[in-house]
Amino acid sequence: MVVPMGEGLTSVGRSFTVRVIMNHAVTPLRLGFVLVLLAGFAAHWTALEGEFVFDDVVAVVEHPSLAGESLDLGAIATEPYWGARPGYERNAVYRPVVTLSFALNAMGAEPDPQSFRWVNLLLHVLAGLLAWRFASLVLADERAGLFAGLLFAVHPVHSEAVASAANRTELLAAVAVLGALLCHFRSWKVPSRERLRWWLGSAACTVIALGSKESAITIPAALLVVDAVERAREGGDWRSWRPLSWSPLLVSCALVGLYLGWRMVILTDPFGGSTAFADNPMRGADGIGRWGTPFRQFFVALEVLFFPVRLSADYSFNALSIVRDWSSWDALIGACVAVGSLVVAVRNVRKRPALTAGIALFWVWYVLTSNLVVLSTIVFAERLLYLPSLGVFIALGAWLGPRLSGRGSTGAWTVVALLCVLLGGRSLARDMDWATEVSLFESSLEARPGSSRLHVNLGRHALDRGDLEEARVHLEAARRILPGNAQMLYNAGVLAARLGEHDAAERDYRAAIRGMKGAYGLASSGLCALGVDRKLPQSSVEDCETAVRLRPHMALAWSNLGRCRGAMGQIRAADLAFARALELEPDNVLVLNHRGSFLQKAQRLTELLDVLHHLHDVAPPDPSREGAIIHLTGVVASRHLGRGNPSAARACIDRAAARFGNTPELNVLRSQVQGAAGAGFPR
Repeated sequence: MVVPMGEGLTSVGRSFTVRVIMNHAVTPLRLGFVLVLLAGFAAHWTALEGEFVFDDVVAVVEHPSLAGESLDLGAIATEPYWGARPGYERNAVYRPVVTLSFALNAMGAEPDPQSFRWVNLLLHVLAGLLAWRFASLVLADERAGLFAGLLFAVHPVHSEAVASAANRTELLAAVAVLGALLCHFRSWKVPSRERLRWWLGSAACTVIALGSKESAITIPAALLVVDAVERAREGGDWRSWRPLSWSPLLVSCALVGLYLGWRMVILTDPFGGSTAFADNPMRGADGIGRWGTPFRQFFVALEVLFFPVRLSADYSFNALSIVRDWSSWDALIGACVAVGSLVVAVRNVRKRPALTAGIALFWVWYVLTSNLVVLSTIVFAERLLYLPSLGVFIALGAWLGPRLSGRGSTGAWTVVALLCVLLGGRSLARDMDWATEVSLFESSLEARPGSSRLHVNLGRHALDRGDLEEARVHLEAARRILPGNAQMLYNAGVLAARLGEHDAAERDYRAAIRGMKGAYGLASSGLCALGVDRKLPQSSVEDCETAVRLRPHMALAWSNLGRCRGAMGQIRAADLAFARALELEPDNVLVLNHRGSFLQKAQRLTELLDVLHHLHDVAPPDPSREGAIIHLTGVVASRHLGRGNPSAARACIDRAAARFGNTPELNVLRSQVQGAAGAGFPR
């Protein structure tokens, strides 16, 4: 065919797009598969680079069940998500499937953030493919389903779930929930003799979902929705279901019941859990504060779904503030949209059942974390929209379905393509924010400047860098927002201690411990170190013991206990504490410095020399350390000679020479050894 130059590439591109991408006869399932697959990878590949950030440290790096070389299935099956450790006794989060995935991901080695991020990305792509198939079945329209699947694959609100290892809960739960629903769909389409295996598949997915996240208890409600939409599509009533649907529905209800019963057996507080005011300011609120704030939260959810510019890793106090009265426009808009969505769903039960299904699925998946029914442990997080967002995309697909096919669909798909490019670009940028904690907290604070926690976290990182002035700025900002923030008080204590303001440091540490109801291992360790620095070890030994009891895997807590025991003259106890600290973190520079100071005071110079050599390997370069090692090498070599052990003296000098070369000082030492031992020693 000859195309006139006047029509150009535009006509060819339009014809190709219509024939290949929109035409049902030409578009096989494999094309949709490839598009969603590529979209998921293209939008989130930047999530692969980065470190463990935010909750990843507690959920993965410090998790006691992941510390050993063997797989502890018993502990994984019977312990809370954050592990059986002091301070987490009343935690009501139980996700053994996710913890098992972490253990398999690490496979007895040191956890590698890149491998964890790869698994998360693969799970997200799989969730996108399942979301596409599920949406296509609910909508009974492949093109509208592809639209919903593409939005799910590229949307930046999912960056928090993809880029953070700890948020694998959302990914695994979504994959399992959608797997259960798809098996349920499939059971309608096969002969009676083949239904059992699909029901078993749905049941297996339900078990995995329940072991991945607590919100999976809504699976029976989601099954009711998909049953009802199919019934409505057949011209029946939403209140009736085909007999076929009752068996998997009853099985899923039974599994949910067993799951809730198992939680009661293994968890201290299976249905409560600790909810800090900073995490959810609705705790203790009543009236408009309790029942109006969830609509402000819903407004924020709409904002990040439909205008995902101001994205944040934290919405705790006071990033999302309590509603004080009904003049709060955002809460009013949220309430109107919530009520309006339910009205639209009811009015379209018969005429557009897929639209009703999308809205219903959103609320089924969102309601448990909406704070409308029960108080959640957090006020809001973008990851909580991972699966609920699919309900929104299905509703949009039902509304836009007619525009995505037939005449004029080329323009609609062009808009969809541009939208996917924009959302994908935002996802790429957002995923890069999750590369490091500093970049994550800085970008989040820019979006939500009212967060006390974000200021605290940036202040903590400034302390780690030694930038005390920046740390003071962030911690003072956090104090203005929430004076009782325990994390802020602890870090303010660290800052005061470094500035030599010991009274202020002790005041902040003790206030932090009170804020955590006496169980704050970091603050107890700070008081322990403060007592040693003030030469009052007897007064701080109880704080030191409390710190290691609350944070048994914290090397610095053991190191401070070693300092305290050493200052009290309890040498054996100090050695044991330092040994435990170095077992936990062999290359911790601060712990090595503490150990070195203790050995120097005890005049255990041979061991001190070993510590200095280790520090030279792991610490930043320091010319004074080189001189100290060479000087101490001479002292230790002379002691060996004095004990009649020239071979040990030679080994000591050789070790320093291998590191620093044949310096004049070392050559002099060699000459002394040669003279004392009467043996040749090469220069």
